[in-house]
Amino acid sequence: MHYSLVHFVQLPSSLARFRMTYNPYAQYINPHIPFIFPLPPSLPLPDLVNHIDIILSKQKPFEVELHHVKKLWDHWFVLLVNKGKSPCVDLHKKLYQ
Repeated sequence: MHYSLVHFVQLPSSLARFRMTYNPYAQYINPHIPFIFPLPPSLPLPDLVNHIDIILSKQKPFEVELHHVKKLWDHWFVLLVNKGKSPCVDLHKKLYQ
């Protein structure tokens, strides 16, 4: 089993339909912002959870606003973060330290 950390988001119905049509994994995971991409199970789960707890205990809440759909080089579609991009990137970096 691989581990990841995501924040689930609500999408407007039009984007939710678009996602269900074009994302083959939409039925397996709800819309989300990934903060830690899938990690192999070689990292002990208690250590990972402890690390995440430490980082998140110091994290202040922030708002996120998504906008614009972008097609990536590998043909995946993503929503770009408009409001809250800098805190998202900072949190992502902290979690990988």
